[in-house]
Amino acid sequence: MFKLKNEKAITLIALVITIIILLILAGITINLALGDDGIITRAREVARNYEEVHNKELADLKEFGEELGSIIEGEVTNGDTPTIIIENLDEWTRSKKVTISANSKYITKYTTDGTEPSKENGEEYKNTFTVDKNCIVKAVYISSTNKVGNIVEKEINKIDTVEPSVLEIELIPGKKSIDIKVNKAEDGAENNESGKSDIAGYRFSKDGTNWTEYQEGTTYKFDNLYGNLSGETYTIKVEVKDKAGNTKVVENTATTTCKNTNFYCETKDDIICETLSSSRIWYKYNNIGAIIGVMYSSIDDEKWARPVLVSTEPEGVKYYTSHLPENIIEYKFTLEYNGTTYYVSNHLYSMTGELKSKYYMLNTVDQRYMGTSDNTMKAAAKDLLDKYFAE
Repeated sequence: MFKLKNEKAITLIALVITIIILLILAGITINLALGDDGIITRAREVARNYEEVHNKELADLKEFGEELGSIIEGEVTNGDTPTIIIENLDEWTRSKKVTISANSKYITKYTTDGTEPSKENGEEYKNTFTVDKNCIVKAVYISSTNKVGNIVEKEINKIDTVEPSVLEIELIPGKKSIDIKVNKAEDGAENNESGKSDIAGYRFSKDGTNWTEYQEGTTYKFDNLYGNLSGETYTIKVEVKDKAGNTKVVENTATTTCKNTNFYCETKDDIICETLSSSRIWYKYNNIGAIIGVMYSSIDDEKWARPVLVSTEPEGVKYYTSHLPENIIEYKFTLEYNGTTYYVSNHLYSMTGELKSKYYMLNTVDQRYMGTSDNTMKAAAKDLLDKYFAE
């Protein structure tokens, strides 16, 4: 009986010990599972870390995909920018050519109105274009989705499209010349689109077709204007040009004062000359102007004379004598003198004796005037023109 009780006691103690051990193990297990460093906590931490890594990998994959897509679509991350090249940027002109560097991966957009170029705004660049106003050119490369790189810009401020506004001239005619003086010249006023480049020079024309070279000086002289012997009217034109090439032309007329009554006659029946010892008289035939001289030489102690008439019109050299009214002398030949064609009269019968004439007496001792050949008449006509334009 005692033995049985003793065995039961041992069994109970063992059970208690077992329960205690199980409780301890359970506590350890719970702690391992639920504690700060427990399995569950660690599992949760691992799961959280995995999610973060997974999300980061997804983000990296997305970024890589976007970069890959951008490369395929033409949008790169290195910020490519176009280059704007403007012809004669620092010189005054009326317009300028603009070239923008092209890149086959992009669409190039530009503006000239001050706005920002974008996919929706601005012109697509295809080829070099021209601007005719001062402005800021802006350009950018565009992909199928966004801007690429930075917008670049370049300012144009040396375009002048306004002609000079004021040009006043003064003409001073001489016997065979016209002096020109520019009294005032001003360039056109500047505005938002056009600058003021200032006056660069002047050129001059006496016929509207042939012009001098441009010069900075404000005076010019047209000389050797032999034209009509009674004076020639010229329409003088002056052109002023600014530094951009804009021009303005004004014109005015002036008449040379060639007419000199010591040589010139345009009166019908006016007496050219007459002898003192006879009634022989030479007369002007019509009212067309001519310069008149008399060849007068001494040959064998006699005075020999014949008239020389020179005109820019063939009718102007006609003359006659009182004793031969039916014998009208017409022109014999032409003479080129300083670019102008003149008509020269034929000779009539020479007269002897002392002469009276209000017109120029050609050299009385020059042997060229002794005789009636064409060479004699040409020499006399040239000397007459030399004398006429020299005075």
